[in-house]
Amino acid sequence: GIYLARKLEDLPLTENFVVQKYISPLLLDGYKFDMRIYVLITSVSPLTVYMYKEGLARLATEPYEKPTDKNIGDVYKHLTNYSINKFSGKFEFSKDAENATTGHKRSLASVRKFLDDNFQNSAEVFQDIKRLVVKTISTIQPVMKHIYTAAQPNDFTGGMCFEVLGFDVILTDECKPMLLEVNVGPSLNADTPFDFKTKTEMLASAFR
Repeated sequence: GIYLARKLEDLPLTENFVVQKYISPLLLDGYKFDMRIYVLITSVSPLTVYMYKEGLARLATEPYEKPTDKNIGDVYKHLTNYSINKFSGKFEFSKDAENATTGHKRSLASVRKFLDDNFQNSAEVFQDIKRLVVKTISTIQPVMKHIYTAAQPNDFTGGMCFEVLGFDVILTDECKPMLLEVNVGPSLNADTPFDFKTKTEMLASAFR
């Protein structure tokens, strides 16, 4: 259900849409990419949030070109969603469960190294991502607290349950992180060895 449009007339105004401005992306080996950041909320009052150190980088499967009338419909060039790109004949799985530095689904560690080697200190970029996560969750914390208190009026710890979220973040061509969306039920499918390793270790860490 995701596609690019250049004019308002391209949108059927009888339907509801979430519209996002197209972001000029930072490229990884010539491909557009985004990052799946795993976030754990263990309490809404006081708000307690953890960000998992590892995650996934999802790459498009066609080399990037700026949108034009001719290529705007090429989803493999402009969209980074794994659910789309896995159907491309060019999709490459990384068979390395430890590093995942190649292919179209890679480790966050490989992105950090890429940033350190080519642009700027990756620690600064990920500090900005942490701020993005905190600001996003803080905007809905009052609502979450109200709903939680109504559902669990006798719990004074604020932590009888937890939530794992999947933040999808893209970097602009100036290395500024921008939020694409937040997934309440991030996929736990393990299609690659690195998928399995990352997601099982993330869940184990969440339960601890």
